[in-house]
Amino acid sequence: MAYHLRTPSIGYNQTCSDPSMVATMCTLLELQPGNKVLEIGTGCGYHAAVTAEVVGPEGTVYSVERIPQLAEFARGNLRRHFGEDHGKERVVVIHGDGSCGLPDKTLFDRIYFTAGVDPQRFDAQVFCKQLRSEGILLFPEAEGSLIIMYKNSVDAMEEYGRRGRVRFVPLMEGRAEL
Repeated sequence: MAYHLRTPSIGYNQTCSDPSMVATMCTLLELQPGNKVLEIGTGCGYHAAVTAEVVGPEGTVYSVERIPQLAEFARGNLRRHFGEDHGKERVVVIHGDGSCGLPDKTLFDRIYFTAGVDPQRFDAQVFCKQLRSEGILLFPEAEGSLIIMYKNSVDAMEEYGRRGRVRFVPLMEGRAEL
């Protein structure tokens, strides 16, 4: 069982990505110590915790979760992982609608999604405006590929890769109040 890769249910029709997918996504993001990262879809907080470990104490992960119970569940998990008194908050969990990112925050070095986007409706330019130059946007299609995009220095996004076939829960718009 220790080596069985699966996506366990965490309730509310949501799942936690298996460790190999989290590792793949962290690698594709080319995370660096000190990065400011935006995660869309907190779930239980596992992926955010791994990302925070990679960007180190000088980095910050902002994670947006639409389901309030999962946002609170993740906060508890992250407190247990990082401790109550870990100084600067390594992961900031926000209950909200992540489908448009966090336009009121300063620019991010990396943005990634843990829910699959509808390729017919997804507008990468919305997130381009929230990325620094040479930032990376990583998102899965609901049932398609992991798509890696790179922001060049003139505020344009360029796709520079697709990886494998993936299956993610779909990205939902709006802030849930359960």
